[in-house]
Amino acid sequence: MIKKIEIEKLANDGEGLAYDDNKPVYVYYALPGEVIEAEVFTNQRNALEGKIIDIKEESQYRVKPQCPYYGLCGGCTLQHLDYFETLKYKREKLSFMFSTKIRKSTNKTTINNTIKSDFEYRYRNQTDLPVAFDGEKNIAGLYIRGSNQIFDMNDCVIQKANLSLTINKILKIMTDLEIYGYNYRSKKGVVKYISVRTNSLGEMQITFVLKQATDLEILVSKTASISNKVVSIYQIINDNDKSREALRGPKKLLFGSRYLKEYIDDKIFLLSPESFFQLNYDVTKKVYQLIKEKGNFSKEDVILDAYAGVASIGIYLADSVKQVWSIEINNSAVKAAEEAVKLNKIENIKVISGDVVKMTDYLTKQHFDKVIFDPPRSGLGEDVVNFVLKNEPKSVIYLSCDVKSLVKDLKMLSSKYDILETTPIDMFPMTAHVESITFLALKV
Repeated sequence: MIKKIEIEKLANDGEGLAYDDNKPVYVYYALPGEVIEAEVFTNQRNALEGKIIDIKEESQYRVKPQCPYYGLCGGCTLQHLDYFETLKYKREKLSFMFSTKIRKSTNKTTINNTIKSDFEYRYRNQTDLPVAFDGEKNIAGLYIRGSNQIFDMNDCVIQKANLSLTINKILKIMTDLEIYGYNYRSKKGVVKYISVRTNSLGEMQITFVLKQATDLEILVSKTASISNKVVSIYQIINDNDKSREALRGPKKLLFGSRYLKEYIDDKIFLLSPESFFQLNYDVTKKVYQLIKEKGNFSKEDVILDAYAGVASIGIYLADSVKQVWSIEINNSAVKAAEEAVKLNKIENIKVISGDVVKMTDYLTKQHFDKVIFDPPRSGLGEDVVNFVLKNEPKSVIYLSCDVKSLVKDLKMLSSKYDILETTPIDMFPMTAHVESITFLALKV
């Protein structure tokens, strides 16, 4: 049904929100204040969705997207919005959740302006692209929004330029060697994904994700010769066809160093293919510096760095405190953290392999002056929050990648902690995703 509607505001995924007969209509790529002609239909979630046919009245904040595939993959939903308006939107999104979900506990909470990215485009330092064979050549791209179909993507403008250039060269080498992308229907082909991670020096770690073990000797040799910036090449065998998690399965080093090194200030971090490290280096550096600046650390502090990944936060703060406990569940990340601690010649970090949730009884018996959390999207949960409430560290620093789980955890923590301030973080420009860092202090 064709409708003329006016967009009132941006919804959670960055889509425009309008109302038709008092029913919400969600319209991707529409902006507040715009009057549009749209095809309105009921989507798979049983909600009304609109597809823009024509923009009758255009927003003054509408800009031209740089991506030639914009609207196809659904990865970026805000390239059409002026960047500084995007920063405002992300602050408003966080502020709304605070004011509606934990209102009584946040009357005195300062909600700061969004930490901006130095790069609106070309910020992403890792890509894991599915590979397919189109009958003539290998292609790599993203899935068309709402489908299982990959489109041939020559470049992604939010990722570092060397990632696309390298993948395009690898695809040609594969085609010449008759090594093909995996087809989930016919079960032919072998390469499921190509992953490339780059650091602040432009060095690269490349991973081939395979359906089954295959002789890649010539492919690896030719890939290594693409650039002297290629420091390591891995393979991962992932035979699970039901999951889109690329970097899962047994891995093997085929060329070069075990780790890609990354640097923030005078500290070195070690990354393996499946290690978690933030995808926007410049914003990550700003966040780490903010933690050090606002954390008020002293040489008497024993701190807990939970959900530590490669212990990058713990390593970064080690010089400022008495001792750091870094806890991480991923064994590969733990090994990388242990080696990075030695490489940085740090003697006051204890790296522990374990699940924070299952360690709460043990952790409650320890003394921590301050705790830092960087949990997955699911947040801390009741067990970890209860550990904090029993242990009563003087302060809590909470890095969040999901606003909903954040406010749920903060509501529980607010029984003993003042929520001093929160800052939205634009880790992923051009998307609706907002991360944040919140500082809490034990009530006097």
